[in-house]
Amino acid sequence: MGLTFSPWLIWFLVGIAVMLAELAVPGFVIFFFGLGCWGAAVAALLAPDSYSIQVFAFLIVSVASLLTLRKVHHPVREPRQDNQHDHHAQQRRRHHRHGHVHGEGSQIEIEDGFTFTCSRNGRSGLARASST
Repeated sequence: MGLTFSPWLIWFLVGIAVMLAELAVPGFVIFFFGLGCWGAAVAALLAPDSYSIQVFAFLIVSVASLLTLRKVHHPVREPRQDNQHDHHAQQRRRHHRHGHVHGEGSQIEIEDGFTFTCSRNGRSGLARASST
């Protein structure tokens, strides 16, 4: 005796598996394919022998939910025209990449006579301090 599953149940279970996979993958994209699987499950309930309708429903629901709901989850931010804001944002990015830069040519003394030199253009270097 063979075990058979109806098409709607397969689509539904695959949808659950895809949505659970979203927990392991960053980016919040796979979830929408899970919704597409559920849309195909509804299509399979209505037309169980028409696989082309099921695949079409999967594609339409996946793309439509991706385009509409992703904007709700990740709102688009308008860039500010304020130059002061842009200057501070650039300083934060630089701080994040290279550590805090106090000024042009700032130096950080490291043990054993080495210094680490930072500059605003993103260049940095490690050198042995000269003995004077």
